[in-house]
Amino acid sequence: MKTRATVWLVLVTLVILIATPAYALVEDSGSINCGGNYVAVRSYSTGETKHYAPSTTWLQTYQNFGSWIQRTTTTFLNNTSWRVTTNGSLNDSGTYAFCWGN
Repeated sequence: MKTRATVWLVLVTLVILIATPAYALVEDSGSINCGGNYVAVRSYSTGETKHYAPSTTWLQTYQNFGSWIQRTTTTFLNNTSWRVTTNGSLNDSGTYAFCWGN
């Protein structure tokens, strides 16, 4: 009887592990000073992508699903930290903050 219970417990554990999707959050961040201009945050990513500026204030969520898509969110901040997160993939060289006109 003890062996049956052990086998049952192992099978239930395997089913739970297989059925639970993996969730890894990928992020890139930094800070930028644009003087008299404004800050924009750009990402090149897949999955659900979120832009933050400052790095703790959520600005926008984009649903890219499995496609690589470039997204840009503008702010009216001049000097700030920024962060981009996704549960998909994130291209480091395509993810950055930049200054835009005032």
